Amino acid sequence: MGASLNYSKHRKALLLMALLAAALPAHTDEGRKLALVIANSRYQAIGSLNNPLADAKAVAERLKKAGFELLRPVRRDDVQADLNLDEMLQADEDLHKKAIGAQMVLLYYAGHGLQIDSVPYLVPVDLDRKNLQAQSLQSTAGNERLKRGLLGLEQLIDGLDQQAQVAIAVFDACREIPELDKSTRAVFGDASPFRGLARPKSNGRHRLLAYSASAGELAKDGQGEHSPYTQVWLNEFDRQPGKEIVDFFRDVAAQVTDGKGQNPEMVINGIPSQTYYLAQAPEPSPPPVAAKPAPPDPATVELSVWDSVKNSDNPADFEEYLRQYPQGRFAVLAKNKIKHLQQIAADVVRVKPADIPSTSPKPNSNLADFGIDMVRIPAGEFWMGSDDSDKEAFDNEKPKHKVTVRAFSLAKYEVTREQYAAFVKDRGYPSGPSCWSLKNGSWGEQSGADWRKPGFAQDDKHPAVCISLTDALAYIEWLNGKTGQTFRLPTEAEWEYAARAGSETTRYWGDNPDDACQYANVADQTAKQAFSGWTVHNCSDGYAYTAPVGSFKPNDFLLYDMLGNAWEWTCSAYQVKYSGGEKKCISNNDATSRRVVRGGSWDSDVRYARSAYRFRLSPGYRYFNQGFRLAQD
Repeated sequence: MGASLNYSKHRKALLLMALLAAALPAHTDEGRKLALVIANSRYQAIGSLNNPLADAKAVAERLKKAGFELLRPVRRDDVQADLNLDEMLQADEDLHKKAIGAQMVLLYYAGHGLQIDSVPYLVPVDLDRKNLQAQSLQSTAGNERLKRGLLGLEQLIDGLDQQAQVAIAVFDACREIPELDKSTRAVFGDASPFRGLARPKSNGRHRLLAYSASAGELAKDGQGEHSPYTQVWLNEFDRQPGKEIVDFFRDVAAQVTDGKGQNPEMVINGIPSQTYYLAQAPEPSPPPVAAKPAPPDPATVELSVWDSVKNSDNPADFEEYLRQYPQGRFAVLAKNKIKHLQQIAADVVRVKPADIPSTSPKPNSNLADFGIDMVRIPAGEFWMGSDDSDKEAFDNEKPKHKVTVRAFSLAKYEVTREQYAAFVKDRGYPSGPSCWSLKNGSWGEQSGADWRKPGFAQDDKHPAVCISLTDALAYIEWLNGKTGQTFRLPTEAEWEYAARAGSETTRYWGDNPDDACQYANVADQTAKQAFSGWTVHNCSDGYAYTAPVGSFKPNDFLLYDMLGNAWEWTCSAYQVKYSGGEKKCISNNDATSRRVVRGGSWDSDVRYARSAYRFRLSPGYRYFNQGFRLAQD
């Protein structure tokens, strides 16, 4: 798209804003606030809890009055009550969908929680009692069976602080599970390794996590209508709803600790410098009348301008500095930087497909007519997933394990708008009523948005997005009929094997995320001009949204855009933990199971644009960053 139009004017404005920012008062828009409130109390096999439902209903009532949008009521009022594992996964997926663009997102969970190998889990109401027996829990296999019936706490909150300005999660959990306590006491004594709720191993970006008890400590269910922690939370909210969030949760923790017999904790990861409130912020005092400021010191102004551009990798920034200060203190450095960046640009000329010898058999004319270029991927063995050495890894990327892959073919590029349009025109295929996208700065399910109108400008060479799994499979069925060949989607294992292309680093170009802009269209400095609150790669790829396929360097298998540009569907069912499904295709007729999507997209930051990152998506959903790539045996 025209991301570079009026770039010089835009840069000048940014430079001016950098000089004036210090003089402007801090301001926080009230913005959209979203909440998911879950109460698990009526457990099918391990007995009921007294207070979670009443706790959650009272919390939901306060949040609603404070202007929060309560997510998708299920069963009881505004509370998602007594959810099984599938329902918790669906609620989590719905929360992540709606969180994009929100000022604040808040998750409240009341119910059972536990830890396994120092990893925190929340307990759905359909947990199988058999998985809590002592003889089972003494083995690794038994622990893995137990994990499959639980929802990882980190999975629940993963990425929320990338989608909203700030994310808050409140866990009034870790009640005692009698069956588990009885089973483990015989083996481990009073020091049960399952008791309590461990803390996530990874840090977030802008998030606050509040726990009703310290790590490894049981939270009390309470004798009254509410648990001790939630009762204090409610009292404090009623007394001072306009208190800043960090102070609010710190005061709640202090009051519970004082005489309540448990020790709440709070974990803060990079809360922005703006002030955030659960309820309406207090009215600010009128600013004092300031004396007329002295004119800025010219040397200080020049230094501010230089500091704002010195780490840039766009020559235009340094040209703008030289225009303003042709004889400036940093003029020599600016000229050297321009020469250096121009040399890099000369060395990294965009590679055209015709310049690279294809590793696939010469396509027949019928296939070439459809613009399909397949690359033959050799058979091999590789390490799939991540281990603890990757500090950015999520729990669902583990364990790292060896996988053998048969030879197969994979499309050199993601399916383009031009290719998808030919299918739609020939078959008369409907585009669907909506797509999750942006409209007038608002994120949501936009009626009328589709692959033709995803919310930003594209041309025929851009990847087709707003493509559901159903859409992708319909295209493949049509293409197979037209060409007489058999195409499909890749398995999850095939996808990662092809993306890595023999590499063992976190990304196929290496471990440095800031080299991304040579190889992938990701969230970068260009995107940050359109989305100022984003955390991005420290480089510029020139595209705020999608880029034409093949615009960046390929990996060593000569595949383009395996990371970034558009998320890609696989044919594998999503599993919270790897257990063999990553090597299989699920039946196309199964329209209920979530599928794995891979590769990240134009809006993916450092943690998501990695070869091992994996996510799940329901087959019918359409997103403005979701496309696909063809595979073939």
